[in-house]
Amino acid sequence: MTNLIKSILRLALIGLCCLGSVYASKEADQYYFIAEKALNHDFDDQKAFKYYQKLADMGDSRGYVGLGYLYSKSIRVGIDYSKAIAYLKKAGTMGNAEGYFFLGGIYSTHSTWYDAPKDDSKAAQYYKKAGIWGMGRLIFFWDGCTVIKRFAQTLLKS
Repeated sequence: MTNLIKSILRLALIGLCCLGSVYASKEADQYYFIAEKALNHDFDDQKAFKYYQKLADMGDSRGYVGLGYLYSKSIRVGIDYSKAIAYLKKAGTMGNAEGYFFLGGIYSTHSTWYDAPKDDSKAAQYYKKAGIWGMGRLIFFWDGCTVIKRFAQTLLKS
């Protein structure tokens, strides 16, 4: 009889864990939707930052990409190259191709926005990782022909 009770309790515990993960996933999707809308539709970087931070706190790689993007581009949030790189690398190591894709963008473009030196070989390395993780097509449409040309030349050298 005690084995039956233990089995029932195990099943109940597994069920609660599954429900908790579904709820967390739904909540993460809602945060992502709010952050994306704030960034791309309302142009409210601070609201987007708040919800990307919530996602990152939940361990969601989309939050790290959003934070990295904002730290690399947003004057209202405050441009911080080292934080941008750290968040984007974290997202990339979690399997999020966008993290590597934006890292490639940072290293392929040297401007006053970035404190990073222009480094085509690093850019190609991150673009290649993004392609491996599933963003291959997007790479070739981003930033026009210059990036494609530099990326192809660097890959041919290596």
